[in-house]
Amino acid sequence: MQTSINNSRTAKEKADAQTKYTETNGQVKRSIKTDNSKYVEDLALAVEKATSTYSGKHGIQKTARMQLDDLDFIVDMDLLSYTQQQMQEKTANAEATSTAVHLNIDKG
Repeated sequence: MQTSINNSRTAKEKADAQTKYTETNGQVKRSIKTDNSKYVEDLALAVEKATSTYSGKHGIQKTARMQLDDLDFIVDMDLLSYTQQQMQEKTANAEATSTAVHLNIDKG
């Protein structure tokens, strides 16, 4: 669109191309607003559904904040597990290297 405005030979062609560009640009912006509104509405419904009464032992209402805390805990545990695995691998590599060069490591 912008190219057709720039390539217009007469003032009328340029004005027509500018009008078409403005109309199309407005339609695109309205479409984006509609899509964003739909997304936010769907997100709000998902949050509402997620915060509905938790059917556990005591019927505790699980809020979005509690769910985020749970997810945060799970991520922390996963990171801790990964870190522990890396430490074990590095220790095993250090032991193998020390054995190869005849060093004694106290496993204390």
